[in-house]
Amino acid sequence: MNRLAKEDVLPSLKELLKRIEQGEKDVLAYQKDALKQVIEQYGTKERPMSAYMALENWLIEQHDKPIEIRSAMLWGGLWIMEKMGCIDFDKMRVLYGEFMSQKMNLR
Repeated sequence: MNRLAKEDVLPSLKELLKRIEQGEKDVLAYQKDALKQVIEQYGTKERPMSAYMALENWLIEQHDKPIEIRSAMLWGGLWIMEKMGCIDFDKMRVLYGEFMSQKMNLR
């Protein structure tokens, strides 16, 4: 198996997409869309974990919202991350537990 250097990944992905669009490779529509998204977001801050951290930071500042609302919003963000395949259920529980223990002054 050939390994690509980090700087060769994006050109390789673009070449793959080009071959798919020319009909050389047979893939499902969602696979093609996922590849396009990876190419568009490659090297940017648009990563799911960055989005989660932005949500967590925003929730920390929401002193007027009840803890139950912040908890539900946080769990929703974590649930999406898990369904995207970015984290597993154990990581969800750890991140949720860290946030909630901080908010409830258990640390």
